Amino acid sequence: MKRLIAVAFSILCLAGTSHATTYDIFRTFDGATVSGTIETDGTLGLITEANVVAWQLDLTSPVPLFGAGGNTQTISSADQLTTTLLGVMATATDLSLAGPSGRIRLIGASFNGWCLTAAASCAPGAGGYTENLYFSADIGLAASGAVSGTETFATVAAVPLPTSLPLLLAGLGGLGLIARRRVAHT
Repeated sequence: MKRLIAVAFSILCLAGTSHATTYDIFRTFDGATVSGTIETDGTLGLITEANVVAWQLDLTSPVPLFGAGGNTQTISSADQLTTTLLGVMATATDLSLAGPSGRIRLIGASFNGWCLTAAASCAPGAGGYTENLYFSADIGLAASGAVSGTETFATVAAVPLPTSLPLLLAGLGGLGLIARRRVAHT
């Protein structure tokens, strides 16, 4: 019986292991807001764009977007123009720029995007700011802000309970009940 319980517990541990990690982003600067998620393959330490599984951002401009209707645009890895990660550190709890060359740049197909860097600027003509929000089709550089060299920009999203866990616990409870009845009868 102890072996059966040990096997069931091992299966639970293996089934509950998730390799992907989702990080939540919420940034405000110069009247602009960047919010959304970045999903990585679960790698910890320095990561690159190869470790990014998917991302989606809602970009809110401090000024009206002429052709877009409203101030918010959604961009994602599904319609990306470019994803750049240099010197980005992933931990079990957050994503941050790692040192003076750290950079994350997420640009959608319509050239709308967000860039955060510890270097002098996010892109040529960005004016030397270290965080930028772009709406190229409408207004170009919409917002800029300064940040420090070790900037945390995303935190781990809440992890949901695996759907198989309650079923497994009910099965283990049933096995315990059967074992208890067997001991009582002998």
